[in-house]
Amino acid sequence: MATENSNDKYNLVILLIVAAVAIAGISSVSGLIGKKYINQGVIADYQSNENLVGQGGALNFVNCIDSDGGKVYYLKGTARSFTSNGDPYVYNDTCCVLTTYDGGTTTCYPTSESDNLIEEYCAYSQPSERKRYAYPIIYQCPFGCRDGACKAPPECLLLANQKTKTTQVYTVEGIDYEVKALYVRVNNSQLNINGETTSVLHEGSYYTLADGRQIEALSIPLGTISFCFLGKNQPAVAFLNLGGFTYKIVSSSDINFNDFSIMVDVNGDSIMGNFNLVVHGQEYDVLAKDSNFYLYGSSLLQYKGADKITNDNPVLKFKDLNTGNIIEQVYTNSSPLATIKVGGNEYGVYAASAITSNDFDIQIDMDASGLLGDYGITIIGNENLSALKENYILLNSYGVIQYLGADNKATQNPVMRFKDIQTGNTIELAYSIMY
Repeated sequence: MATENSNDKYNLVILLIVAAVAIAGISSVSGLIGKKYINQGVIADYQSNENLVGQGGALNFVNCIDSDGGKVYYLKGTARSFTSNGDPYVYNDTCCVLTTYDGGTTTCYPTSESDNLIEEYCAYSQPSERKRYAYPIIYQCPFGCRDGACKAPPECLLLANQKTKTTQVYTVEGIDYEVKALYVRVNNSQLNINGETTSVLHEGSYYTLADGRQIEALSIPLGTISFCFLGKNQPAVAFLNLGGFTYKIVSSSDINFNDFSIMVDVNGDSIMGNFNLVVHGQEYDVLAKDSNFYLYGSSLLQYKGADKITNDNPVLKFKDLNTGNIIEQVYTNSSPLATIKVGGNEYGVYAASAITSNDFDIQIDMDASGLLGDYGITIIGNENLSALKENYILLNSYGVIQYLGADNKATQNPVMRFKDIQTGNTIELAYSIMY
């Protein structure tokens, strides 16, 4: 899911709100919109443009009520602003078509179905002001817009919009699911479904219930989560034995397709989702004390700090996270400061801050090429994150593997494939199907 961004971030200069037909609930928004609106989700938010006031600001609005509770893109709502005389002005969420004219002027024309949505919401024009106004935001719906709301993805069996601290029952394929929204913050929510508490959900994340049913979080503005009930997942499960440890691997997307995504029990305790270790794999990364990093093809180390250069025989200190051994290496005021010898390779260590202080920052030649900045990989060390084909994955207490993809479940004797970065060997791992 796309996240919201201010106009300044995307260089969106909105010049004018052309018209708002209040009673009919029709909005027309015009202005100069930069090309970067494409696939950015939020195209323009008029509240953040200092050149504009809320719709009807000159009418002395004193209050505003939004029926859907805010920027809830998957539910059609109505924002009602009231003047000091109590007169209501109504603005309905509506789909709209963006049309750009010569000279750069772009207008969003209301329609029943399109790719874009004018979402009306209530907000204060100034933080210190007590008056709330109705504001429009133009949002590009990932699956299109119909009748004033974004459409759910095609695989969605049931679309739900639920406010924080509420309980609702949904029936999906004849099964009742009682859902309690424990909390809903911006792009951060947690649900309890039939007594099972989900992991923390973010926009675009999935969770598989104990019965195999998957849910997908579509949009999570403050106070309301929009999510989908999907079909029951039949996860592929495999077990990888390396270095005396067993690491559980579970599919996290549809195994009817090749190269489905996976999640890995990174710490090898057979429990998914309870471990996260940040590991640096980019040579441009600046490593502070206690940072973890990976020496390609060799070891996972932690930087334990350094003596300042004015000490006698100053040393750099590291901990080998696989063995627990402490490595101390004398350094000099040079570039690199020193090299550390691990697994037959020599890795250069460079200063990234003043060496006149203890525990200064460093950078590492992680591929032992003799150059700094010519190498980098991203390593997944969070058990709650899915790995795609070609991604690198941490196996705590062992090293790093690369996911090379998998056969779909219809293949005879299907396997997952990995590359052991420590040895260079390719591993083919047969998997079974749960449920």
